[in-house]
Amino acid sequence: MGEAGGLRHGGIEKLCEFIVEHNPALRWDFARLGLDLDQVGAGIPWRAASDLISEAARDTGSHLFADLTGARWPASFADLAVIQVANGLGGNIPWPHDHATTPEAPDPALTAWYETNNAFR
Repeated sequence: MGEAGGLRHGGIEKLCEFIVEHNPALRWDFARLGLDLDQVGAGIPWRAASDLISEAARDTGSHLFADLTGARWPASFADLAVIQVANGLGGNIPWPHDHATTPEAPDPALTAWYETNNAFR
């Protein structure tokens, strides 16, 4: 482990690239927690930011999860269950993952960073 909050060498650089790439989604998710994304590395330690981002990536209700999976909007498991029930009862509610094209595969470098730097490895 490196010196910077337990992140591996190059981890902060990759984390910054990830934040830039997914900035709108992360900004929204951090704001929902009462945090300012601009404080990462200052008021929010790098390790804490990495852990928060890892959790947001696993949370179906986060904007980051929607961004990573190509969903049209974030939806919690409860939201998804309601949509399934409504569709089963003849409702005409679109499924969040319905889209005309398949989303691009994630960047292998970012996937590797996430696999080595998430809080649940």
